[in-house]
Amino acid sequence: MFDVGSFFLPKHILVGLESKIKSFDYGMVAMSYSWVLSLTRWLALSSVLTATRAAFSPEVAEMIQSWAPLVWLHSGEQFMPSSVEFFLEHVTLQNRKGRVLDQQPTLNKLPGGPPSTGLHLQSRQKLTCPSCLGPTFFHGKNVVNGGVPAYAIVREYQDAWKTVDVVYHTFYPYNRGKQVCIGISTGKDKEKCLGNVESFGHHVGDWEHVTLRFQNGKPHVIYLSVHNFGAYYIWNESAGYFLLHKGESPKEKAARRGRRRKFARDLQVTFPTVLHVSGKHPVLYSANGSHGLWATPGKHTYSTFPLLEDFTDQGVAWNTWENLVVIPWNDTPYPYAGQLEWLNFRGEWGNAKNGCDLEPLSGECRLNHGPIFPGGPDDMPPPRIQRSRQTVTTVAPPPPLQSPPPPHYLAYTPTVPQFLHAQVPVGRASGLLNYRYKRRDPQSTDPQAAVTANITEEPNQDSDSDPSDSGLEPTAKLANRLVTFVPEGSSTVSS
Repeated sequence: MFDVGSFFLPKHILVGLESKIKSFDYGMVAMSYSWVLSLTRWLALSSVLTATRAAFSPEVAEMIQSWAPLVWLHSGEQFMPSSVEFFLEHVTLQNRKGRVLDQQPTLNKLPGGPPSTGLHLQSRQKLTCPSCLGPTFFHGKNVVNGGVPAYAIVREYQDAWKTVDVVYHTFYPYNRGKQVCIGISTGKDKEKCLGNVESFGHHVGDWEHVTLRFQNGKPHVIYLSVHNFGAYYIWNESAGYFLLHKGESPKEKAARRGRRRKFARDLQVTFPTVLHVSGKHPVLYSANGSHGLWATPGKHTYSTFPLLEDFTDQGVAWNTWENLVVIPWNDTPYPYAGQLEWLNFRGEWGNAKNGCDLEPLSGECRLNHGPIFPGGPDDMPPPRIQRSRQTVTTVAPPPPLQSPPPPHYLAYTPTVPQFLHAQVPVGRASGLLNYRYKRRDPQSTDPQAAVTANITEEPNQDSDSDPSDSGLEPTAKLANRLVTFVPEGSSTVSS
């Protein structure tokens, strides 16, 4: 059985193997074991990539590749990215008590689902102190010539706009935290600190990602993830770059992901207003040591107390499209198997936290626990609500709002109609909100019996054809036709 590492062979090795295969002499009787192993890996990788490409149309596959980001790593970056397989070679699988469950975890041996939530990956070589550097694998691999893969998880919605969400994930074996003045800071430099300068926020294992949404074969919006916050940029086709739409605070991001962050703060972050592209590739800048993604080079201050800054520049160019592992998104729980089984792992991708004596004050340990894999495309809401089962005819639009609503990818509200403050629509107009029409019976006092589904009747039928309206005054007829709006999945809807 071939080594699972064949799934992530660098591009230059594949090119070398391809030249060997073309010049292969079938009259050879003996071949070296290493060459046979390389050939086996190449064939296995080719079959996996062919099956992956077959999951998408040629247009979608080309779009994923041509819009993959160009990531500029900082010129002083010591902790480069790596493949997941490289990282697993240097860690063990442990539970919360520190008991080793697997000495050599691999891509297809990591447990998945809820049982894995209490597990973590611990470096074999122990750290001397929470802020100390020890293992050499922390420094990652060289990204030149496709030496490190990026992982693209792709979701197609099959809607009217042909929406496709692509999440480009990158992995780093180590994240270097920040130095903070514990005392009184007399200036912006860490040397001007009346007290001790401590470093916080280091962690083994580091996942970063950027999400790009396409509609009708064109980019629509991009989301940059920066630490525990982020920003949305909208594509401006005439200008040929992305423009900042809005930022997302730590509390907003935590709430969107359904996570409670005790120390999440609303940071006042100033995001760059423009995100440029090179050809079609979005140009991103990775922060030195911490790897947060920004749209421009320079200094980025995201907290003034304590002072927290990211620094980016054009150091080493990482062309993620040169080694891109494309993975179709699957909605079913923990669906991946074989060489993609590691995607089901819900534990922490790094060491257990340590050095937490000041955590009650700072909200950070010197060595934080490893990150959890961000998962699929959840930075963007579904592109639209499903249509109601009623036949909706053309009606007058609802009254305009005081200010135009935000773009639909941010305005989506699953349970609350967006035009509640406007005039309540009656009859067929209720279909505009994609909610099931219901009739309220004014004679009933039972809240459950007061609302009955009216699926077969037309809401705007003439009063003469409705027996329930006979003998009523015009005002009573109008009251009898007021509607309530209940989501499609409501338990009060009669089937």
